[in-house]
Amino acid sequence: MKRVTGAFALAVLAAATSSATGQTTELRYASSSPPKTVWATQAERFASDVAEASKNNIKVNLFLASQLGSEQDTIQQVARGRIDMGGYSLTAGSLIVPELSVLSMQFFFRTAAEQDCVYDTPAVTKYVNDAFAAKGIQFLG
Repeated sequence: MKRVTGAFALAVLAAATSSATGQTTELRYASSSPPKTVWATQAERFASDVAEASKNNIKVNLFLASQLGSEQDTIQQVARGRIDMGGYSLTAGSLIVPELSVLSMQFFFRTAAEQDCVYDTPAVTKYVNDAFAAKGIQFLG
């Protein structure tokens, strides 16, 4: 549901511009995810959801397998506005918001379930959203 909501929000933001001009807006999505992995599948589904929600006024061009550079390079490019969006690990995100590295500290959580629970709390979600927004990045999920 969050994925569809994020895709829809993105579609609404860009659809007004593209429908007014009659042109398709193309966005670049960078990821180090290799093809045929769960992460690549999620990116493909996201691109499809955006196209559907925008009535094909927005096309998300996927650049998987580090085609545009490493995670570390491309997340910096997203922050600078040179690449439109991407799918990144927590480690790459911590290059933009250094405090996030605490969430991946070894032995910080007792179990993976505990880690997932903390990541999904509203307080952590709000903090992450606000921290990225302060750097000019809209965090989708």
